[in-house]
Amino acid sequence: MQPPDRILQTVCLLGLLACLPLPAWLGCSREQPAGPSAKTAPATAAATAPSDPAPTDADDAPNAPRALPDTGELAGWIKIEPIRQASLGTIRLEPWWDPAIAAQSLASYQIDRIWTCTYASKPGIASVVFFETSDPLDAFGLFSLLTRKPGITARPEDGTMLESRMLKDAVAIVGWQGTACVAVQVSGFSDAEGLPAAERLARRILFAIPWADPPFIMRSMPRTQLANTKIWMVRRTAALQLATEDLRRIARAGLDDVFGLTDKDLLWIAAIEQPADTRPASERTSGEPSPRNIIWIAEYAAPEKSRQAFDRYLRRLSRPTTDVDRQTQVQAPHGRYLIGTWTAGAEKANPVLPALLDMLPAADAATSLSASIRPAGSTQ
Repeated sequence: MQPPDRILQTVCLLGLLACLPLPAWLGCSREQPAGPSAKTAPATAAATAPSDPAPTDADDAPNAPRALPDTGELAGWIKIEPIRQASLGTIRLEPWWDPAIAAQSLASYQIDRIWTCTYASKPGIASVVFFETSDPLDAFGLFSLLTRKPGITARPEDGTMLESRMLKDAVAIVGWQGTACVAVQVSGFSDAEGLPAAERLARRILFAIPWADPPFIMRSMPRTQLANTKIWMVRRTAALQLATEDLRRIARAGLDDVFGLTDKDLLWIAAIEQPADTRPASERTSGEPSPRNIIWIAEYAAPEKSRQAFDRYLRRLSRPTTDVDRQTQVQAPHGRYLIGTWTAGAEKANPVLPALLDMLPAADAATSLSASIRPAGSTQ
């Protein structure tokens, strides 16, 4: 019998295999007379709001999503730059944002449209980048790549996920709901006002989205376990160049050809903090970091694809050329799934893969979509 902590870890990882719901329409578009054509414009945040801002709602793109509120729909906020369609190469989310790297990383997700606009609420302003997808999996994948913290949980009342980050002169919020991922950057407020203002705006936008249940991991994993686990969903390993440093090493390892991922395949990644160090204090180094076991699960459209990927990976590992290769462990394929770790040392110290393999669906079973789309603003 597996120890309780191993079972919790395995349940956590197994949750990655649960899909999000079928695509849903992202709310109604704005029906307006034809106006100026949508322009590609970066989202930027100035230090303070204009002294007497003028609303620009009349200049919104005719097909702009209704989830982005009009002036006055959220008390105190005035839309000072209209809703325009943008592209990956022009948006700017944070000071560290490199448009070229971001465009390469996010291009593998199936993004329908990107929208930008700017709001003012004395004394600050907020720039908004709104990603619209057809499949909730892609919206969640964007959210997973744009966030950094482990332990992100969904609000029980509506399933929304948010991460907040304090920047030098601003507050950044990234949120997910249904088929939308939104990034809000607020500046000009006091330290005490900035975070609440950013969160109110982000929640107002996401509240208007028909919502999807989060991945199973988010719904079933104990909060104490989730607090130490960071999850990503990508369609290409190259996307990880926008993630953390340990995953940027994966992005640079050239594994896309090995996995053979297509638009219908998924790669789930979970970075799991290891249990507390039980070694005697005399054997531990002061400030020694907690190791992480980085587990991955490739989910393919057909079993033959997992077998082909397994054969390619074995050939590569027979002649390892990178540190990533030397720390990689791959299990034999199980139906449509191929699982492994990029941290073989951590896996050896605290194995997770055997229990995970035992709990995968039967090799000949088809995993069905298990969640549901609910109406925008639903709290039930």
